Amino acid sequence: MDLARPEPDELVRALHALLDAYPHGAVAALGDDGRYLPIPESLPITSQQRLTGRVPMDLVPSGDRRSVLEHFLQAKANGASQRRFSSRGRDMTVFIVDVRHEHGVLVVLVAESPDEASPVALPPVLEEVRPRHGRTWRGELGEIVQVDRGVAAMTGFDPDELLGGDPLRLIHPEDHDLAIQNWFEVLLADGGRARRWRGRQMRADGSWLWVEFTNHNYLADPDVASVLSEMVDISDEMQATDEVWQGRELLRRLTEALPLGVLQIDAERRVIYTNDRLHEIVGVGRVPMLAQQLATIVPDERGHFEEGIASVLASGAEVDLELRLRLDGLGDERYCKVSLRALLDRADRPTGAIVCISDVTESAMLRQALEVRATYDRLTDCYNREAIMARLDSSLRRRPYLGFGTAVVFVDLDRFKPVNDRLGHAAGDEVLRIVANRLRHSVRGNDLVGRLGGDEFLVVLPDVTEPRVALEVADRIAASLHVDARIGEEVVAIRASIGVAWTAQGDAVPDALVAAADAAMYRSKADGECLPVFTALAS
Repeated sequence: MDLARPEPDELVRALHALLDAYPHGAVAALGDDGRYLPIPESLPITSQQRLTGRVPMDLVPSGDRRSVLEHFLQAKANGASQRRFSSRGRDMTVFIVDVRHEHGVLVVLVAESPDEASPVALPPVLEEVRPRHGRTWRGELGEIVQVDRGVAAMTGFDPDELLGGDPLRLIHPEDHDLAIQNWFEVLLADGGRARRWRGRQMRADGSWLWVEFTNHNYLADPDVASVLSEMVDISDEMQATDEVWQGRELLRRLTEALPLGVLQIDAERRVIYTNDRLHEIVGVGRVPMLAQQLATIVPDERGHFEEGIASVLASGAEVDLELRLRLDGLGDERYCKVSLRALLDRADRPTGAIVCISDVTESAMLRQALEVRATYDRLTDCYNREAIMARLDSSLRRRPYLGFGTAVVFVDLDRFKPVNDRLGHAAGDEVLRIVANRLRHSVRGNDLVGRLGGDEFLVVLPDVTEPRVALEVADRIAASLHVDARIGEEVVAIRASIGVAWTAQGDAVPDALVAAADAAMYRSKADGECLPVFTALAS
């Protein structure tokens, strides 16, 4: 239930009433950060002991320190707070009242927990706090023989309703086996030695409260003759644990539903988590280390991946790659998009990484097919006009700075139209394919063959130191082309006019060099000898 923060004057009156009610308690003053401060002279401290030290957490066992922190934060938010704790076998009630507006501090009052209700009229924020600690005493058969106020308040039962009866009736059925096991361990333990377990205790409203039970066997002690069972409310902790588990389960189900392969590693590249899709994509079952898990990356691309993951783990960089995988035994090659993202701690230091892998083979193959269609002539497999001109432009820009020139050989087939007219377009297409193959076999290894369209071809010759080199290539082209070809039952004479242009100018443009070669080709055609004609691009 949400409770309104008391008015400042009400908090001051509540503090004075507490000090009057517990003259033998212990008092401390706290700052905003929870550390002890000197007790202001303005506080009416009379007979109370003054606490010293660093922080109130030093007063309680380590298991209760989280509760102490919650206690402090609740007092700052609501004006006041009350909690019960047990320390060194003694129950105590700790009050914190926020009187910073009046005295500049939060006041802590520690009092031995009385058996009766507090004689002080407390603000609602103090009255509504549910105790988190209590005790029961049990007989040798586990029946409850005595309870304190804390257990009654925690569970909502009247004390008499908890006494006697089946000792398991208040324990969740799923926890019965654990409770019985712990009980026998307690009975067999040395006197007073504690046995701890966690389970669910029934509340009066039928709900269940998560409790940590710590049982001490004092049956042999005639002064006690029972088993002391200390109970601590751990419902907040269990709720937080359950929320963490639910978050992990949600993440697991989400990753299993994704079409991506998901892989988590730590800073040492140990595999922490994988989903089923990852194993389907990479073709490797669950293994302990990242390098083993992604062993199917093709060797010449592993270096790119290693550089990427090293950068992610070192600096938290975000890296995206496209890699090829070759699956053993299947003979197929997969194209994968790989996203690498760092996992960071609160100081933004990488503690591991998430690797997401998607199989993009179909889209990669489609992209490659589109690139091929955009680059190559479908009939002859030569570069198309746009692609060969782009490569000529690149050569012209780059080569002069390296001390080389660039040449082009313009090839135009002679008497090609009669072949189409007499033998049909299929025969003409076959002639073009034969010409393209002869051109490829006649040029140097780094020369490029393109088809400008129709029966015109352009050969780009980069790295030409002098015109003589270009003419030698052109002579080989002429010799290879001027050989008859058999097309079906027909023999077709192939002849071509060839123009050669060369330049070593740094400012030459592709169109000008091709135009010069085209002009030379027309001079070759006019000569009628099917011999290459050379020209150098004028300055």
